[in-house]
Amino acid sequence: MLTAETRTTHITYDPQRKIAFMVAKPQAHFDAEHAWENRNAALALCPGEKCCLVFESERDITTTAEMRAASASPLYNEFYSAVALVSPSIAMKLMGNFYLRINNPVVPTRFFSTRDSAVFWLAKQMEMQKLKTA
Repeated sequence: MLTAETRTTHITYDPQRKIAFMVAKPQAHFDAEHAWENRNAALALCPGEKCCLVFESERDITTTAEMRAASASPLYNEFYSAVALVSPSIAMKLMGNFYLRINNPVVPTRFFSTRDSAVFWLAKQMEMQKLKTA
């Protein structure tokens, strides 16, 4: 596993599964600058190849509207095949579902309560994308 750290997250990349795991630091505040910093750190671990992203937060975090807009944009998601948002927190689930409805991310994106269910869904997404390109 390859690793990186930013001001707001810890990131690991599993090259076999082609999944970047971005874990929010406790009570982190995310603005657009943090979004791009995190994206660039994750993509540096998997240069030149598309990957999936798991974004996890065990505790509540805060985000700005600009951060949510940036993370849903085509440029931000240029190298992501799909994104899974993960948190056991009900508040985070509400925020995640709000993000999905309002910002309408350009890649398949879903919210999950566990990392395992997110990884299972991402594997299915990658398989479906392979079939589309074959």
